[in-house]
Amino acid sequence: MQDSDLERLSSINAFIIDMDGVLYTGQQRLPGARMFLTCLQDEGIPFILATNNSTLTPQQYVAKLAGMGIEVTEDRILTSGQATA
Repeated sequence: MQDSDLERLSSINAFIIDMDGVLYTGQQRLPGARMFLTCLQDEGIPFILATNNSTLTPQQYVAKLAGMGIEVTEDRILTSGQATA
């Protein structure tokens, strides 16, 4: 990311990021996804990865993302199943 991109991010308090179609499609990570999340983590900007797909548990999503080279913790995952429980 460029410095101007980081400046824009500095005014944002937190992100809620959809996973499917934003970070990956199927089993393939989308370009820039890992770099963006790494930047958020490095800058200390809070984020949640959300999905309306409740077929996997947060733990399974962590494993799925790890398989694509995206390292996040389970507390960053919010599924529709969790939201409705």
